[in-house]
Amino acid sequence: MDVTGNSAKAYTPQTIARVKSTCLTLAQALGDDLLAETVIVGGLVPTLLYESATPMTDVGAHVGTLDVDLALDLVILETERYEDMAERLDRAEFAPDEKASGVKTRQRWRSPDGVSIDFLMPPVPPDEAGKRIQSITPDLAASTMRGLDLALAHAIRIPLAGTDLKGRNVTREIPVCPAHLFVMLKALAMRHRDKHKDAYDLYFVLATDDRKPEGLGAALAAFATHSAVAEAIATIERDFDSVDGRAAVDVCTFLGRPGDDALAGDVLAFGRAFLAGYRSVVPVTMPG
Repeated sequence: MDVTGNSAKAYTPQTIARVKSTCLTLAQALGDDLLAETVIVGGLVPTLLYESATPMTDVGAHVGTLDVDLALDLVILETERYEDMAERLDRAEFAPDEKASGVKTRQRWRSPDGVSIDFLMPPVPPDEAGKRIQSITPDLAASTMRGLDLALAHAIRIPLAGTDLKGRNVTREIPVCPAHLFVMLKALAMRHRDKHKDAYDLYFVLATDDRKPEGLGAALAAFATHSAVAEAIATIERDFDSVDGRAAVDVCTFLGRPGDDALAGDVLAFGRAFLAGYRSVVPVTMPG
């Protein structure tokens, strides 16, 4: 199975069901108080936001994800609740992942049935750049990333119902990154790694959200003074530049449709529409 995020074939109804069960189990392990200091920010976001929505193009339902990306608020550090969090995870039989060498990866844990949970966190002052590993406890850490402060501050709560890893039917309200900020985070991910699914996730949201890409762009413009937003916009301008550009080629490749000019054209059109919506609020500033 391809676990690199470069082919939609790796994503099945069974894999997304496992991830949802893990998410429900994780929510119960953390409890309502700690869950409120987190937000889902990874590939599970489109599945939760658009479970019954129909994209404006022919890409079908979202393929899902293979893991859970959970951002933690810095308040967990400031209030010294991190020991409690690690203990709750341990009681629920979550555990740090290990490299092939046997070294623990404290920023990535696994559920009892093997689904990865990647912990993330905004940069901790005085660090502003992110992309570091922030130690939390001897067994728990988080990868730092710019822009997560916005996702945490503006999380929306989405009901998730299903079966947890103990076979119980449960419903929990899950804090989820809103669509316009998810676009920002996925653009930042595209800037710092080469994974076809990042472009696919970003495009899927642009093609599915009720606000249409122009509306999402205008919504993100409300945060234009945040440095992570400027970086994300620059990335979208760079990578959604032509039907042969990175975003269009990555989406087509991920979906197993290389050379599909119609799909590539849609990717380009939706990306440019998003930028037009953003620029309708934040015009390009000409030098001089």
